[in-house]
Amino acid sequence: AHMAFGRWAEVWQERKRQRVLVQRCLGKLAQRTMAAGFEQWASLVQDMKAAAEARERAAKALAYMTHRTLHGAFGRWVEMRAEAEQQKALVARSLARVLKRAMAAGFAQWAEVWQE
Repeated sequence: AHMAFGRWAEVWQERKRQRVLVQRCLGKLAQRTMAAGFEQWASLVQDMKAAAEARERAAKALAYMTHRTLHGAFGRWVEMRAEAEQQKALVARSLARVLKRAMAAGFAQWAEVWQE
C-alpha cells in the first residue's frame, strides 16, 4: 500500500508539472496572440491617423486653391467694374457734348428764325 501511495504521488507530481508546463505554454501563446493583435491594432490606428492628416492637408490645399481662385475672380470683377464705370463716364461726356452742340445749333436756328 505504501508503494502504491508513493507511485500515486509520483504520478500526481508529474501531472502537476505537466499542467504547469501546459499553462506556461498557453500563457506564452496567449501573450504572443495578444501582442500580435495589439501590434495590428496600433498599426491600424497609425494608418487611420495618417489618412486623416492626408485628408486635412488635401482639404487645406483645396481651400487655398479655391480662395486663390475666388480672390483672382473678385480682382478681375473689380477691374471690369472700374473699366465699365470709366466707359459709362466717357459715353456720358460724349453724349453731353453732342447734346450741347445740338442744343446750341437748335438755339442758333431758333434765334435766326426769331430775328427774321
